[in-house]
Amino acid sequence: DVETNDLVNEIINILDDKWVDVTDSEENMQDRMVDGLVNNLGDAYTNYMSIDELNDFVSSINGSFVGIGVSFIAIDDGGLVLDVYKDTPAYNAGIKAGDVLIESNGASLTGLNSTEIKEKVVGEENSQVRIKVLRDNKELIFNMVRKSVEIDVEYEVYDSFGYLNIITFGDSTADHVETALKAFKNKDVKNIVIDVRDNSGGYLTAVQGILNLLVPDDQVIYKMQDKDGTVYETTADNK
Repeated sequence: DVETNDLVNEIINILDDKWVDVTDSEENMQDRMVDGLVNNLGDAYTNYMSIDELNDFVSSINGSFVGIGVSFIAIDDGGLVLDVYKDTPAYNAGIKAGDVLIESNGASLTGLNSTEIKEKVVGEENSQVRIKVLRDNKELIFNMVRKSVEIDVEYEVYDSFGYLNIITFGDSTADHVETALKAFKNKDVKNIVIDVRDNSGGYLTAVQGILNLLVPDDQVIYKMQDKDGTVYETTADNK
């Protein structure tokens, strides 16, 4: 309403005129104000992102980035590799789960958080990166060329069953799951294990696309209720 707008404008004018910024934030005033407005709603599922944060978020959801192809967590020594994805620079170079990333192109990764480690490991496509890892108390060096990596889906056939690891629900995930299911069918797989333990979430449309591959035609996949109470049903479309 008008009174609220007047109050907001008055606060903005006071801040513009009087406030001395002694923080180390790189966010502009508008981003910080909207961030405070949205993130203080007390809802864990409602967030405001800047353009840079949104771009990083979308890349993360789609499981696509230019890098070496590992997942890791930050520990005191550097980045502990949790998984190395197939047919990526790290996989082909010989980096293994359990290795600790301690240096990237001469820059130490010790004591950094996961975002800072990622910034030093990723880079321009086809650029060279020299990664030093710690393995069994020995330092090893791997030289790689960064490539565009997609890590939303992994699959493998073990004897009589297929293993399908869905890492995130991105734009192309349903297509990649369909490719996996066709590979399972060609190898006469009868049982499938679907692993979503480490899935970071993503788009509802991606989940819908995957369920279309598994759920019979016209069966309800999900229902959604909007703010005014209207309920919408989404059904499988015979894929």
